Amino acid sequence: MRTWLIAAGALGVGLVAGFFIGREFPSNGQPDSGPGPANDAGASARSRNRPLVNAFMRAARKGQAGGLEQMLKEGVNVNDKDSDGQTALMHASTRGQLSIVKLLLDHKALIADQDNLGQTAVIKAAKNGHHAVIVLFRDRHQESEQHNTVYQALAVRDKEGRSALTYAAMQGHAEIVSFLLHFTLADDVNDPSVRDKYGKTAIMHAAERGHAGVVRAMLTGFPTKASPAYVALKDKKGKTARQLAEAKGHKAVVELLAK
Repeated sequence: MRTWLIAAGALGVGLVAGFFIGREFPSNGQPDSGPGPANDAGASARSRNRPLVNAFMRAARKGQAGGLEQMLKEGVNVNDKDSDGQTALMHASTRGQLSIVKLLLDHKALIADQDNLGQTAVIKAAKNGHHAVIVLFRDRHQESEQHNTVYQALAVRDKEGRSALTYAAMQGHAEIVSFLLHFTLADDVNDPSVRDKYGKTAIMHAAERGHAGVVRAMLTGFPTKASPAYVALKDKKGKTARQLAEAKGHKAVVELLAK
């Protein structure tokens, strides 16, 4: 059986889909709501269809729209997850596959869904610097059926207590940081004073890593939040953003925070 699966995989996504799509999927086409006797059949079906789920995820990562469309037409659940709890939308967002993200959203992919680390597709796009994907999520916010999910995704913090804004700041993606700061759905969604489980704010992470562009964006892009009191916040070790930058020798950041 294992040898046959490998051979099928080598022939492409379409062949795998052709052999595995069918009676194995839950009849309602929706993800199960949770553990319990009522979901045993769904869990069993997902286990038997793991090769197909993996093929679906690969197609999303590689930007294979044709394979995705075919599997979706045959009944694949767009919100199914792999062993890491990731959906196809998360994989596409991580790789910056803009056309695939749009395709999956058109098929009602859940923007606010979280993986085993508590991360959403929005977090993954921000973390990996895919500004165009973030803009697409913003555009979907303007469509009524996607409003609530985009709002929820922006507010989500993962198991480290970090949001999309935090990760964009950590990785030095100043353009995304500026965009997220201005894309405000509620006062607390992109609040730069929110701390992770280590007591660090987004600007602390940026300062510690020497991301002067991000620090500048945060100081100028959200003036009502970037007050002296905000900049003076301390992490759990009693360090401010400026002190973190000084310890790492990031002179440009220190100068920005000293103004």
